[in-house]
Amino acid sequence: MRQWDRILASAWTSTVACTSPRCSRRNSTRKLLFIEEPVLSENVEALRDIVNQTSSPIVLGERLYSHWDFKHILAGGYVDIIQPDASYAGGITECRKIA
Repeated sequence: MRQWDRILASAWTSTVACTSPRCSRRNSTRKLLFIEEPVLSENVEALRDIVNQTSSPIVLGERLYSHWDFKHILAGGYVDIIQPDASYAGGITECRKIA
């Protein structure tokens, strides 16, 4: 598969769209490169359900504000790729702590 044949899905915290079993089955054949922000970061239960329903990597972090917020998400194994937003997370120093 060529690199540009892969699909990136940004759900923009759309819980209904990402958690439906039909959506997960359909996406499993499409080899999504990742699913970005499938639910609000605070909704850990829904995030856990999505992780269990899909084989696509989960990208999260634009709406988390400190390394303490990331610690909980990373400890649970709910995310494959983090993407802190430096303007929300407290600047470059806080992003370095997150990394």
